[in-house]
Amino acid sequence: MTFADGKVVHERLIARDEQARRIVWAWEGEEVKHDNTSMQVFAENNGRSRLVWIHDTAPDELCGWLAAAMDQLAPEIRRSLEAAN
Repeated sequence: MTFADGKVVHERLIARDEQARRIVWAWEGEEVKHDNTSMQVFAENNGRSRLVWIHDTAPDELCGWLAAAMDQLAPEIRRSLEAAN
């Protein structure tokens, strides 16, 4: 995956459950000791849905950079999903 700042990371698919609308993956590399990310979509009222995105990583020094990257990506994900409707 290539982030907006140009950083490239390699990820591994851990699980995909289409019925539960959930995907789990992990970042792999020497700089990360632990990484686990999941996204799951839940049905809401009025035909809406809610996306839950969880990202656990170590070492803690990566968390600030990842949080900023996630904050930049969230609006892009929303725009893409809204455009698909």
